[in-house]
Order: sequence, then C-alpha cells, then structure tokens
Amino acid sequence: MSKKINSEKINPKTGLPLLDEENELSFRPRHGLIYRVIFWPVSGLVRIIFPAKVYGRENLPREGGMVLAFNHICSLDPAIVTVAARRKLFFLAKVELARGWKGKILKSWGIIPVDRARRNSTALNLAIQVLKQGGIIAIAPEGHTNRKAELAPFKFGAVAMAGRARVPIVPVVIVGRYLPFRKKLSITYGKPVMVDANDLKNANEKLWYTINSMREKTKEGM
Repeated sequence: MSKKINSEKINPKTGLPLLDEENELSFRPRHGLIYRVIFWPVSGLVRIIFPAKVYGRENLPREGGMVLAFNHICSLDPAIVTVAARRKLFFLAKVELARGWKGKILKSWGIIPVDRARRNSTALNLAIQVLKQGGIIAIAPEGHTNRKAELAPFKFGAVAMAGRARVPIVPVVIVGRYLPFRKKLSITYGKPVMVDANDLKNANEKLWYTINSMREKTKEGM
C-alpha cells in the first residue's frame, strides 16, 4: 500500500512528516503469522530472562473485552505484560513504530498506531472496536516511559476507550528492575473497575490514585 505524505504538516516531536491518516492508521488490528510463529518461543525466553513475580492474576477476566492500564517503567513493559497476562493483547503505540520492517512485525504483534502529534479518531475507534469484540487493549496512561519516583499525570485514552466500549479497566502495576535471571520485577493486577463515560475526569483521577496506591504498596512489600 502506498503511503501519502502530508507535506504541509510536520510532527513536532519527531521532525518527521505526518502520514496520511487514512493510509497509515486505517487497517484491521490483528495478530498475524509472525505473532503465531514466535509468540511461544519469545514468551518462554522472556519468562527465563526476566522471571517476574505475578500477583492478582485472578483479577484478570479469562474472556471479554477490557483495558489493561499499566505504569510504564521500561520499553520492555509490553513484552512482560503480554507474557504475564496469558491472553492476546493489543497495544496502542506511537505511529513511528508502525513504519518499515519493524512496523510489519509490530503490526503482526497487534499494535494500533497512534499519532501523538494530533488527535486522530481512527486509532481510538479501532481500539473501541477491538474491545467490543472481546479483545484486550493494553495502554500506558502516562503516555511515555517514566523512571521517576512520581507517577506522571494520566492521559484520558484508557478511560475514554473503556467508557465508550463499556468494558472494565484492569489496573496493572509494574515495580522493580529488569535484571536478567533475577527476580527483581513484579506485576500486580488490580480488580476490574467500570468507567462512567459521562465523567471521564473523575474516572481518570480514580485510575491514577488506584495505580499509584498499588505501586506504593508493592514497593513497601519488596
């Protein structure tokens, strides 16, 4: 598929031209052949190299659509969240990751590209479609990797998707360090919560406080 470039607009964060939304973002999210071939080998390697402790997995429904909202401490978070969940996940990811040969692999892995330089409705609608069909969308509400002691303010994507699709949000907390072959990492699943689509501000604040509280409690127990 050819990609049309909008020469009039530049992404201020990357300096790259914005791609035409219809060509770049309008595709059907799926787990392709690459995913089916390499998921189990990669999953096994991740478990061996980063043997994380997993708590509260019983809070993760075995079926039905939901949003997994996790704090983002490392670029490896999507891999560890996927392995721990034991279900197929779709991830919202910056549109730059959808380009080139890496983009083909990541699209097969189930990413939905989001252009953070503008408010595009296509990615959000695709995510809501996945949720309504019983899929799981994993998203870091902070919007970026955050290694600081304080949890960053949350963007509204997680609660907006859950509210519009009428599915629960499962808060997920990642605490520790990615040290190979050492159990220095933990993942905790909180109880699913429903979102009031008419009060996203309050829902977003509650999600932030829930994840922050879980995060602090986990740190105290380590």
